[in-house]
Amino acid sequence: MSLRGSLEDVNLTDTIQILEMAGKTGYLQVKNNNGIGKLYFKHGKVVHATLGSLIGQEVIFEMLRWEKGEFEFSKGEYTGQETIKTSIQKLFMEGIKRIDEQKVNEKEKKLPVKEKMEIILKELVTEDNQVLGAVIVDFEGKIVFQAVNDKLKEENLLSVPKLFLKFYKDYKQIKRPSIIQMFVNDEKGFVSFVNVNSKLFLVSLSSPLARLGSLIFSLNKVVEEIAKQIK
Repeated sequence: MSLRGSLEDVNLTDTIQILEMAGKTGYLQVKNNNGIGKLYFKHGKVVHATLGSLIGQEVIFEMLRWEKGEFEFSKGEYTGQETIKTSIQKLFMEGIKRIDEQKVNEKEKKLPVKEKMEIILKELVTEDNQVLGAVIVDFEGKIVFQAVNDKLKEENLLSVPKLFLKFYKDYKQIKRPSIIQMFVNDEKGFVSFVNVNSKLFLVSLSSPLARLGSLIFSLNKVVEEIAKQIK
């Protein structure tokens, strides 16, 4: 069986599956601008792979990203090391998952800071039911970014900056990220203030039944993400 071609015509997953179904022993060499990779087969199973300094399944994950290149299969017994023990189907699934995650990360990196911040806040109020609304405010009480849970009317959050200004007047010497104070309101719940940096605060409105420990954890995690975006 002679097998050679281009990744533009036959992708790597299909090529590997053809060799697997045929029960072939030998190696598949794939070449493109990123280097030359070799996948070693033993009775149709991929048992070892090399690509520069990479070996084993990491080679599979890297080569699955390749859309261009030339490949050729050479028959021959293989008696070398076997660094791949996982089934090729599981490796395909993991590789595709990594590619999808990379695409999402690259897309998020290209987003303007405003959109990134809104996404971070929206995840806070949608994934954590304890937080009904959240805003980023400056030290004049101006809302810079905001997100509101469907259960909370947006106008209820607009009163938060006034509480912030009162809070800041009493605690303006605080300059480090931390949960500073929890305000309790029987009607609205917890109003939490978290110092993001020397210019901004995260202010959130939470349910009166919010669990304080997990609330603090969620808010601090969000503040870390926000701080990274606005460095």
